[in-house]
Amino acid sequence: MEHCWNVTDRINQLLVKISLKKFLINSPTTKRKDKSIMNNYFLCQYENKKDKQTWLGQITSLYNYGSHYEMRIESLSGITVLFGKTSMGTFACMPDFSAGCHLAELDNEFYSKQKLFNVINPVDAITVARALKVTTEGGVKNYVSKRYT
Repeated sequence: MEHCWNVTDRINQLLVKISLKKFLINSPTTKRKDKSIMNNYFLCQYENKKDKQTWLGQITSLYNYGSHYEMRIESLSGITVLFGKTSMGTFACMPDFSAGCHLAELDNEFYSKQKLFNVINPVDAITVARALKVTTEGGVKNYVSKRYT
């Protein structure tokens, strides 16, 4: 039975790699130096002693409310993230999970993952940390739309 799971996992990993290559080839941003942004798609990876999982995430929207940002991520699950700065540093809140925490800087993916692991499941924590990192790599201004309610 374990062999069957390994084959399934391997097939899923190959499908993700094929999908990622397809996005890279068809992406108008492939000529840019920063290929991590590629139409707001990003690659996530989770490793433990038993296995390694790889999946794609996509930032579908990012809004600037002046005091904070709202980002929607579609991946293995859909996640809405509110993030910004306070006098104590940066923060990220995931209202759908009734969770939130303080972070260091948004581009510190390792520390963000560690903090997020304490409040949401590992797969979603990795996805959120990677998305925050990708927004800072491309400059949040590349994604941001102003929204006033």
